Amino acid sequence: MTHPFPGGRDEEPVRPVSMREHVDTTVTFPAARPDALDTLLRHCFALERAGEAPRAPARLRLEQAVGPALARRLVSSLTAGSRR
Repeated sequence: MTHPFPGGRDEEPVRPVSMREHVDTTVTFPAARPDALDTLLRHCFALERAGEAPRAPARLRLEQAVGPALARRLVSSLTAGSRR
């Protein structure tokens, strides 16, 4: 007869863990420095793009995709809200 669940899931008793143990583990877990994470992320992106040609500016890519007139209207309408 087959079991409805994978082996080991329901057969072995699991030690109950109190909420305090979870909280203590979370509080004492060393957090990474945000600047270190940012640096690591920048380095990963740089490695991914190392063999590629540099990207054209976003405005030029938008103009190529939708044309200069529509690109100008889109950019001006999006930036008009930030001037208010």
